[in-house]
Amino acid sequence: MQVVADVQKWLFRRMDQGWKSGAEAAYATKCTQVSQYIKLYSGDDYIVHFRYSGLLTTAYVTMLYGVGMPVLFPIAVFTYAVYWFHEKYHMAYNY
Repeated sequence: MQVVADVQKWLFRRMDQGWKSGAEAAYATKCTQVSQYIKLYSGDDYIVHFRYSGLLTTAYVTMLYGVGMPVLFPIAVFTYAVYWFHEKYHMAYNY
């Protein structure tokens, strides 16, 4: 779902720029008000409670059932890596 939201945001920004590229797209906009421009080009609200609950759920399930199913520990490491890369990407490009 996040990829779809990122592509949609990119598409709306490109439509606002008139599909220009490079240096000419840096200042091109069809927005007539500052509030429209800010809404289009600012990032989403940083909602930490969804991300935090996902991390806690992963840790809880891994520690509860990991003794019986040791494969959960590598899966949890992979899940935390995906969360980490996802956060780094969104902090750098969307917020």
